[in-house]
Amino acid sequence: MLWVGLLLALHFALALWVATKNSVSFDENFHLPAGVVALTRGDFTSSYAQPPLARELCGAAALAAGARLPDPASEAPGDERRLGESFMRRNADRFTRVFMAGRAVVALMSVMLAWLLWRLATRWYGARAGLLALAAWTFAPEALAHASVVGVDMPTALTGFGAVIAGHAWLRTGRWRAWAASAAWIAAAFLVRFSAVQLLLVLVVLAALLAWRGRLASAPRTVLGLALLGVVALLAVNVGYRFTGTGAALRTVPFNSANFQALAHRFPGLPLVLPRGYVQGLDYLSYLSEPGRKVSYFLGRMREGPDWRYFPVALAAK
Repeated sequence: MLWVGLLLALHFALALWVATKNSVSFDENFHLPAGVVALTRGDFTSSYAQPPLARELCGAAALAAGARLPDPASEAPGDERRLGESFMRRNADRFTRVFMAGRAVVALMSVMLAWLLWRLATRWYGARAGLLALAAWTFAPEALAHASVVGVDMPTALTGFGAVIAGHAWLRTGRWRAWAASAAWIAAAFLVRFSAVQLLLVLVVLAALLAWRGRLASAPRTVLGLALLGVVALLAVNVGYRFTGTGAALRTVPFNSANFQALAHRFPGLPLVLPRGYVQGLDYLSYLSEPGRKVSYFLGRMREGPDWRYFPVALAAK
């Protein structure tokens, strides 16, 4: 345990050291202010690109470090750049301290993920394998990079990994205590990133694989538990957004994407089962995915649409 503690402490120290060497990134300039205004003013729409949990945790640390709130006049739906600029100007004399406080929260999340990796590797492959996995994470450049900025990538990795390993334990044992742990991770994941919906599909596939190999504890309990995880996710999102806008008619939401505009046109009176800010975030992502909305640079060319080669090339490069 001594080596485990030393490696965890070293990873945290390295992440903070990396954080001191980097200026505030593009994403951080709206992630942290968004967390601050969500906590203090219940504003979930000035920056609706991602759910609020990780941002609020970082925002709480920033407030503890003396962060000043941005000008209320800078808060407008989707105007995260203006929000970030106001936050920057109002905290000019404490800018580094405020952002370092937020970054420390993400560094702690990376430490939590490192601990989960160590526990899982130790349980499956023994003590030496656990230490090797922990050491690999401690010094991994990508882990340190994401652990040193205010963002949603590290929280996504932590909650997603936690949900899958807890879900795996529940599917194999059938114990409701393990299900409760998985539900807690799922709830957190849905409040960290919109892509968390994929975790439910992952657990369905995992259940099918375990059933095929004869290792699924109980098929009826699995079906019930998976359905309840969906209910937990829905409730968690509403609680995380404080039920803001839940129940409002679809026609009252100012959508930008063609998909959501068509949905509102077809079912104008349909009540929202999700908070307004969450639905607007989904609409925003749908809007960005439309052809010509976002230009990217890939393999020497500017591109307006998706390219199937992107992820294979990115993974090969990493």
